[in-house]
Amino acid sequence: MSANAKPLLIFDFDGTLANTIETGIAIYNELAAGYGLRTVTAAEVQELRKLNTRALLDHLEISGLMVVKLGAHIRKLLHQRMDTVDMIRGTREMILSLHS
Repeated sequence: MSANAKPLLIFDFDGTLANTIETGIAIYNELAAGYGLRTVTAAEVQELRKLNTRALLDHLEISGLMVVKLGAHIRKLLHQRMDTVDMIRGTREMILSLHS
């Protein structure tokens, strides 16, 4: 490491720093009918989170092509709503502590 180099920490944002799951599910449910999919309940989500990606897509009957389109649409809307997403408790304080 050079004398001018500064230490760097990289965090995964979704689910690590911000609680995006609730917003993501709300967006999925808003878009579901337009993609010919069914909505999911909060109780169902807890079970779906235990599945690997392939099993989840199979359960929701989302094809490989549809997952690309749907994923892009969800990401776009999630980005637009990011100011409504809560940070995970204690994360803000941790980041400020690391910064100082």
